Amino acid sequence: MLFPICLFGVFNIYCSERFLMAYFYRQPPLLDNKINIRALEILNWAPVFMMLSAYWQLGNRQMFFGEF
Repeated sequence: MLFPICLFGVFNIYCSERFLMAYFYRQPPLLDNKINIRALEILNWAPVFMMLSAYWQLGNRQMFFGEF
């Protein structure tokens, strides 16, 4: 009984996605380089935040010695 129900569900999702892709979803807006540049600017700070987080975690005595 499970397999026919799953087959119906998969067929239903397939048909609805085909219909939505053809008639409902719009074309995405044109993207420029601003998004990539901003992402790279943010990622430049990732190592700094990782170092601060690692210092805080490794300096926490509760983590290693169970002190409260």
